[in-house]
Amino acid sequence: MVKTKRAPNDEEWRALAFGWVVAKHVKSNANVYTRAGKPRSGRGQMSRVDSVKIGAMKAVLPLAGTVVASDASFLSPMAWKRP
Repeated sequence: MVKTKRAPNDEEWRALAFGWVVAKHVKSNANVYTRAGKPRSGRGQMSRVDSVKIGAMKAVLPLAGTVVASDASFLSPMAWKRP
């Protein structure tokens, strides 16, 4: 499932397909940052939100044009908001 306002273009679909294959082999709540068939970062953590944050901090920069493939589900925007 892709949850964005804009549909992914062909290059982004290829990056997502690659990222989902990689995410299959990462720990639970995997998030794989990828672009053009190359992983930029990948993390699995107990917390879905922390996994995304740590992956972004550790990613090979720049992240522009990068997609994030995940095995985790983010059911609510509230998952992203911390008190």
